Amino acid sequence: MPITGVAYFVVSEGELAVFVHSGVASTILSTLHDVSLGAYLRGGGPIIFSRGVYDFTALKALEQSGHSANFRDNRLLGISNSRTDEFVAFVSFPAARVLTAIDESRAMLLPIGTVLGLALSIVFFFLFRRLTSMSASLLRALNTDRVYMEYQPIVELRTGRCIGAEALVRWKRRGRLIPPDRFIAAAEQAGIMPIVTRRIVDLVAWDSAEFLRVHPDFHVSINFSALDLRSERTVDMLAGLLSVSGLPARSFWVEMTETGFVEKGVSNTIEQIRAMGIRVAVDDFGTGYANLGVLNDIKVDVLKIDKRFVDRIDAADQGAGVITAIISLANSLGLELVAEGVETQLQANFLLSSGVQFAQGWLFGRPGPLSALAEPR
Repeated sequence: MPITGVAYFVVSEGELAVFVHSGVASTILSTLHDVSLGAYLRGGGPIIFSRGVYDFTALKALEQSGHSANFRDNRLLGISNSRTDEFVAFVSFPAARVLTAIDESRAMLLPIGTVLGLALSIVFFFLFRRLTSMSASLLRALNTDRVYMEYQPIVELRTGRCIGAEALVRWKRRGRLIPPDRFIAAAEQAGIMPIVTRRIVDLVAWDSAEFLRVHPDFHVSINFSALDLRSERTVDMLAGLLSVSGLPARSFWVEMTETGFVEKGVSNTIEQIRAMGIRVAVDDFGTGYANLGVLNDIKVDVLKIDKRFVDRIDAADQGAGVITAIISLANSLGLELVAEGVETQLQANFLLSSGVQFAQGWLFGRPGPLSALAEPR
């Protein structure tokens, strides 16, 4: 019988349950070179973390079957559901390893249960370490009012008229705001960025539907990561946004960073997004690796000049020269320009005289509720 107060991992199949002492896991951790481990969100993913090669389709089929283990394609697959969170740990062993254990012990289910129990205990150990971090806290906060959107105005420099806004996600943790660059980086590293983006799109739809119907010439710009743009779900997500909000495609822009823009696998998604009528903007332009050739091959609509160049606008500084080069590049490709981080009238005047059409920054307004953008300035 298990001893009260001692931690065990349990694997059950039918009427048999195998108890494995938790301390054993550390002794086999370094030997699992041919074993794939990982975890994913229950009900179809995405993968939270993984090591080794695995068949995700087979894992989902095993989850749907209601069983905890089976043999498939010379591998033993095992899964275990977390009792407290929406996570499923998985392990994939070479069948030969298990069959050898069976032959040596002359028993079938006990070795299988032991091997699976040890492996799944390791998975949950790593999952616990990863998901008790910032990304785990963010995941738990996503569907609460601690995660919300603010909107920074984008203005037409010539007239000063507000023509749109960039949607910026905010997270208040323990009463204070967490810098977006910190928690977005944590989300990307943990592999939960698609979940975060899904929530952002839902919040934008909720915030903007009525506002954009009243202001049809206005648009909201939403940031997407490189991982989002490599996913087949992104186009469906945006189609759902248009369907749920009942708004035309011109009401939204999609923004991506320049480094994500040059990654493989995004061009097809960008083409589909633009085919829907949604405009695509390259964010933080001038800091990454995009060049004339890349911009010519992958069609976009807007370049956003990075704030660090705007900060250095001065007759004696090279920032103005970089902006002039970006303007020349944009003009050659027929692209519009948005300057980010404009804080002084001197910067705005230089940008306007240089041919930049739009700008955003504290000179024109700080991020806030979308409704505030309709107020007179």
